[in-house]
Amino acid sequence: MAETKEFAFNLTFPFSRTLGATLSTFSSAIAEGQIIGVRTGGRVIAPPLEYDPDTGADSGTDWVKVGPKGTVTSWTWVPKPTNLHPLDRPFAFAFITLDGADTAMIHAVDAGSESAMSAGMRVEAKFKPPAECVGRIDDIIAFTPATDPSPSVDAGQPFTAPDENDITEMDAFCDLTYVDNASPTTMMWADALMAGRLIGQKCPQCARTVIGPRGMCSVCAIELDESH
Repeated sequence: MAETKEFAFNLTFPFSRTLGATLSTFSSAIAEGQIIGVRTGGRVIAPPLEYDPDTGADSGTDWVKVGPKGTVTSWTWVPKPTNLHPLDRPFAFAFITLDGADTAMIHAVDAGSESAMSAGMRVEAKFKPPAECVGRIDDIIAFTPATDPSPSVDAGQPFTAPDENDITEMDAFCDLTYVDNASPTTMMWADALMAGRLIGQKCPQCARTVIGPRGMCSVCAIELDESH
């Protein structure tokens, strides 16, 4: 019987998505260095959602300026970042309630050390240079400890969106790595491939030959093993 092992798979692909009215307004504002939320159901949600999470109703277009300062409500320290993390040095992921908002957003906090982090600390957004901003959430490089803990100027004030947003589509990239526990059938299939052979399993009921590491006949729903 083939030994069960683990296989690591890496799936990567680029894709584009249309943003819709809500996210295109948010992205266009981010590209200009302004974070916004939407007022719906008596509270300001930031970043804005297309639908009220409590009622499912359309969130509307009552845009509100929020930040750039905020308050950390909870956090976790990342001592060894990988190439997929937003920073190349130890940092914190934190829930941050921006000034003028009633909900928290998650982002990186570049605090320098774990001991510098605390719930209730004041932080402020650090944006990329304007020429490099494209409307992505990572236009905000990270939040850093606020040099001045006073409230943000204009936070909670109305934001007037343009008639047409500059950013309506976003390019993105998926990079997913996962580990799969290979069944004996998969191991037989993999060993045969490495030997330059294609193998199948014959269903004892319908006599169809199943190609690939399925381990069952999809027609008869019969489990197939090494004997088939």
